[in-house]
Amino acid sequence: MIDILYYYYYLFYKKSKVETQPHLTTVWALSIFLLWMIYVPIDMFFIYIFHINANKWIYIGLFCVIFLILYWYYIRKKRGIIVIKEKPMLLGNNTLSIIFTIIFTILPFIFMAIGTAWREKFLE
Repeated sequence: MIDILYYYYYLFYKKSKVETQPHLTTVWALSIFLLWMIYVPIDMFFIYIFHINANKWIYIGLFCVIFLILYWYYIRKKRGIIVIKEKPMLLGNNTLSIIFTIIFTILPFIFMAIGTAWREKFLE
């Protein structure tokens, strides 16, 4: 599934006239979206159990770990080049793959909105 996201994010950044390193930018963007998907539930846990926000260093450390793992996997091991050549699709369907990518791109913003509402409710 992450290969599908990598492929479509790469296509987006490759078509960008400004971007000179689409593989690195793809890893960067994918790291941020995965971070939000992981961090918001962690933050919600801290708020619900301890009634405090998660420390910003957890957020920064988690981003660094995710980025380094994706960097190692897609750039250092050259998996990104293989993914681009294979053109992965969800169930072999381009339309489903694009819909999946759009949903995954929007989902972290929804998580952030839910996290904000959750924070306001439990930290009052």
